[in-house]
Amino acid sequence: MYNREIYVLQKDSAWALSDVTLPKGYSYGVSIPLKEGLLCIGGEWCEYDAQGAHMTKSDRVFMIRHVGRG
Repeated sequence: MYNREIYVLQKDSAWALSDVTLPKGYSYGVSIPLKEGLLCIGGEWCEYDAQGAHMTKSDRVFMIRHVGRG
């Protein structure tokens, strides 16, 4: 499943949908929780056109930091 959405586990154990989204709908990457945030490595995304679905591997590494409530 390829999702752009980011969900945050709040202190009351409820999941909340973030206002921020990923640049593409990533799937199958690795995420490592660190004190600085969530380190995301690789994965793939899918794009669709008239010929069908095209999967693209990602070599991106990026950090997600939660700075909101919860």
